[in-house]
Amino acid sequence: MKNKKIISGVTLAIILIGLLIYCYADDIYLALHPPKEEHVFKTKPDATIPQLAQQLGLANATQMDGLANQAVKVYNHQSQSKNGYFESYIEIPVSQQSRFVSMVFYQKNSKDYYEIPARKLSDTTYYIQTEFFSQQPKTKWRQGVLLSGMLMEYEYFPIQDHFKAKNYRQPKPSFYPSLQLASPQPMHLIKEKRLKKLVHSERKSQKHAFMGYHLTDFSLADFEHQKQNSIESMYFDYTKIDDGKIQMDFNFTYPLLKNVSYQIAMFSQANGLDDVKNYPLKQTGPKHLSLYFTNYDHNRYETGYYTGYIQRNTPIQSQVSFISKQFFIPKYILKTISYKMKKIDGPRGIYALQLKLNKNERILQARFAVWTARGNQDDLQWYTVNSPNQQGIFEVMIDTRKVHFDGKEIDSLVDVEIDQTGTQRMGEMKDKVSKNRVAMYVNHRGNHQYAPENSLPAFKQTKYEAIETDIHLTADQQWVIMHDDSLDRTSNGRGKLGLFTYQQLLQFRLIGIGEQHYVYAELKIPTLVEFLAICQSKQKIPVIEIKDKDINEAAYQHLVQMVREAGFGLTARFISFHYEPLKLIKQIMPEAAVMYLDKDITASNIKKAKHLGTRAGLNIKWQNLTYEKVAQAKAAGLQVGAWTVPASQYWQMEQMGVDYITTDD
Repeated sequence: MKNKKIISGVTLAIILIGLLIYCYADDIYLALHPPKEEHVFKTKPDATIPQLAQQLGLANATQMDGLANQAVKVYNHQSQSKNGYFESYIEIPVSQQSRFVSMVFYQKNSKDYYEIPARKLSDTTYYIQTEFFSQQPKTKWRQGVLLSGMLMEYEYFPIQDHFKAKNYRQPKPSFYPSLQLASPQPMHLIKEKRLKKLVHSERKSQKHAFMGYHLTDFSLADFEHQKQNSIESMYFDYTKIDDGKIQMDFNFTYPLLKNVSYQIAMFSQANGLDDVKNYPLKQTGPKHLSLYFTNYDHNRYETGYYTGYIQRNTPIQSQVSFISKQFFIPKYILKTISYKMKKIDGPRGIYALQLKLNKNERILQARFAVWTARGNQDDLQWYTVNSPNQQGIFEVMIDTRKVHFDGKEIDSLVDVEIDQTGTQRMGEMKDKVSKNRVAMYVNHRGNHQYAPENSLPAFKQTKYEAIETDIHLTADQQWVIMHDDSLDRTSNGRGKLGLFTYQQLLQFRLIGIGEQHYVYAELKIPTLVEFLAICQSKQKIPVIEIKDKDINEAAYQHLVQMVREAGFGLTARFISFHYEPLKLIKQIMPEAAVMYLDKDITASNIKKAKHLGTRAGLNIKWQNLTYEKVAQAKAAGLQVGAWTVPASQYWQMEQMGVDYITTDD
């Protein structure tokens, strides 16, 4: 009986010892196998550190290998795939070589823990991939790395406590272009109870460290003890990598001192130290530092790999340690979400071009090129907008009746200018415009019901979208406004206009309806420049009739120059009963809109108008127009105008499809 009790006691003791060994296996292992000094980190002097110290002005800078090179590093990103995979690369220091590695995720106030085994890529690099977060709400998660040694002892490294689960669609950095993944390690390296204990222990240590940080008043005298404080783990978030942004988090072994600051020097490997910048780390916890790095300050948003060095600065000295060359910044990725033409007022030819991008940061302006889809670009017009609207859309308005008036389709493209990067093409489009457009109304010689015809007051009082006028050359080759080639009918002068110089014409005044209501200076014979200035201020389209048949080319060059300088290169209309002036205008100014004036539409003048090229038309006496004739001209690709149409015939002209209605009413 006594022997049985002894056996039972021994059995119980063995069980208790086994339980103790099970519970304290890690501590027993460490007691039997104390960590040896890590000679692998006795590195050669880093030649970059003295250069950094000199360039950044670091006082008494020394190299400190133990600050960062024994830390576990994690590079997080989420892929561009439709499945929304979350991926991490884990770098384990040589001193922590492990048999297996897992990534652990948990929430602050939840009992759920998720362990994801990592695949081994090399002696020091591991990799995980999971779809878990694509199904999770956008909540905050904590993250840690679990290492399993050769004897199945465990070590847990907290990475960060503000990982946010989002289903990003961003590209990953190409750290390892061709991955030959080894066989996966066993799932669930550690029992759930043991895992919870590790996580709970980490929570307690964070809490105690937080309390100690606030209750203990560290001083400079404590620095010698604290200088062994090293980075335990590093975290790099690449979820916004296409903006050149990386979130960096650093977890330290001990609470940080108040009188010690940390900075990171970053420079692109392509340029060496030419673009080195120093960034201060922000303390986000008793043992945590963070940095939101962007390559905005580097040379033209330099892409490629970046190198980082961390500095620990005290009033006495700076200690510098290499952290990583893995900071990969790809090219700024800008994508077009949509590019479309929206009808605002189809009958009046008003459309909006709208560009929506995946982001608007760094966009200085969007430039839209628009032209009629005819095989050439003689009416190409650029529209610029410097900022998006309230909906985040870059938008410009186009008036197809004023500029792009003789095509059924509109071609367009859009470029954006990116800060410090240059211009990028974001879209091209071909879209149809409305066939049933209302006619454009033109005041014939201005509104001469209230002022003398072709006078400055008549131009200023126009009520329609366009103003028609007539031009002649003076004896000194100046373009002036008058319908007749003689002064007799519409002024107080006598004789042929072309025999007077401009200065001589200033002695005469226009006469006609309402002349008594205007001061003497307002009724002078206007110049073409004055007419164009009124069109600018009133936002009217100038319709310019060339009255003379025989004019030298220099005069036409001057005419075109004035029209272009006034901003009417694409909107002005040139009309004439003489074919040769229109032909010469098109040779000098291919983008010009021209209309051949005649009494009727015939096969002959259709042919002549077509030979003028694109943006050409016929302008006909209204009484001679019919549905069939208008349709015949339009089938040839010509615009059709009608002159001196009375108000009673407006509706009839629009029903025929007339594009321009010139009226005295």
